[in-house]
Amino acid sequence: MVATGSIAMMVFCLLFGIAIIVIPPIIMKKKYKASLKVFFIGCAVWFIFTQILEALLHSLILNVLPVGKIISNNIFLYAVYGGLAAGIFEEVGRLLAMKFVLKDKYDNPHNSIMYGFGHGGFEAFYILSIGMINNLLFSVMINTGMMDKLYETVSDSVAVNLRVTVQQLINISPATFLASPIERISAVILHIALSILVWTAVVKKKNALFLLAIALHTFVDMGTVLINHYSGGNLILVEGIVLFLSAAIAYYAAVVFEKYLVEEKSAESEHLQGEEEATPVEATEPVNDAEEKEAETNEAENNDL
Repeated sequence: MVATGSIAMMVFCLLFGIAIIVIPPIIMKKKYKASLKVFFIGCAVWFIFTQILEALLHSLILNVLPVGKIISNNIFLYAVYGGLAAGIFEEVGRLLAMKFVLKDKYDNPHNSIMYGFGHGGFEAFYILSIGMINNLLFSVMINTGMMDKLYETVSDSVAVNLRVTVQQLINISPATFLASPIERISAVILHIALSILVWTAVVKKKNALFLLAIALHTFVDMGTVLINHYSGGNLILVEGIVLFLSAAIAYYAAVVFEKYLVEEKSAESEHLQGEEEATPVEATEPVNDAEEKEAETNEAENNDL
């Protein structure tokens, strides 16, 4: 039987995943006039570049090519490969979207944050909510005795995998599920920070920030794999370090945001306002009523002639 506490935590994770993709964009829209188009483009880019393009690369490299076995059997190579793949695919996706699809949204600096909520928020929803729906369905089937009937309808290899899943759900501690929301919070913070860096790289022609975003993304993902491996899967240590790294990168991104997106925009607005105030307004001479009537009379006489 799956513990009631575990089922309750699954429901919490499910609702958390929905909240993280619904509440932030509403706040950003109302408070900062950020564009919902930017948010949905962020969602789409994450799905296309990770679940389709990057997934195709992994299938080719790890399952088809001979080098896949070498990478899979070496934790360092696996961490480097996974980190680079995530860093390149996701940051290139961000760059292409911001450069070619969101050209008309550069005027509002907060759109960079909105994009991060789309990219990271949809990832959180996909992993937490959709993943927890599957866990909840299995849990209900386990607790109602329906799994035995399911085993009879599938092949032996599938049944073996299902039994492994069942044992995991039965044995897992309810508190373990809390790691998922914490991990997603760290990931959303990181995605917002990286979105700010890439947005600034595009809008302000700071190409070095784009390369930095790839490097930071690769470093965090690579470090997560290595720390998880060498710590024996210590979730508290892993999530603590990832949260610290994400917060540090977010702090740097906040500095970049203020310096290049907010302060420079304010300076440009003040400059334009100063130019408008300095532009002289051409005065128009008032027309004398008597002269105007005399001109009308002369025009009428000419017409009579």
